[in-house]
Amino acid sequence: VVSTQSTWGNVSPLMPILTGFVFIGAIMLLLLTSCTDPGIIPRHALQAVVEGLDEEVAMATGTALPGTAVGEPNNTGDPLCTLTAQQEEDGFRWCATCRVIRPPRASHCRDCDNCVLTFDHHCPFVNNCVGRRNYMFFSGFLVMTGCLGFAVAVGTGICLSRASIGVSRPVLMVLLALIGAPTVIVLIGVLLLSLFHTWLACTGHTTREVLTRRGINSGGQTLFAIRGPSLLHARERLSCALPCSN
Repeated sequence: VVSTQSTWGNVSPLMPILTGFVFIGAIMLLLLTSCTDPGIIPRHALQAVVEGLDEEVAMATGTALPGTAVGEPNNTGDPLCTLTAQQEEDGFRWCATCRVIRPPRASHCRDCDNCVLTFDHHCPFVNNCVGRRNYMFFSGFLVMTGCLGFAVAVGTGICLSRASIGVSRPVLMVLLALIGAPTVIVLIGVLLLSLFHTWLACTGHTTREVLTRRGINSGGQTLFAIRGPSLLHARERLSCALPCSN
């Protein structure tokens, strides 16, 4: 906003206009990343009360296979895990919290307390997990944020160069320290993060696999693959639960 007048008159009106569109795009992708189901696997308690959900989850996670089914509940009402050694070797794991079998590359997020398909990481900036279903939005958000930071840095530089005429050097240094330095630091951080996720997308790895060194040598399907439908069906479940008004 501060540099809009300077760039509008001294560079081109297109620069602040394009910056505004990039800003709107970054906000939209931020909301999509934050509000989209990342690929949560419904807990056993939810599957038990929603008709047909257990079969849908089994098909989506690949657990509808011999030796990967959940056994009959024990005396406490909790399901029993019947994973075979072969399935465990293939990467299937039993989640004691959600009481479900999670497929390879899925993981339980301690922040969200849910198992997420193709779990990448939990992002505190978007307050959501990044997984199979919202990774594209997250990547787009990084690109848009990088473009926005570059535009802000250029606009700030032009504005400060114009304002430096007749301004003492100490005042100019304070302005650079308060405005220019934070912008450059954030821009470098976003650029490095974007390059890191570009490498992840090209190699088929996730952030969790790289940091934990688990599955790093095997690779896998890229997170830009078809994300599939949500297993939660929040709107459908809510509409079914609400009484119909006459």
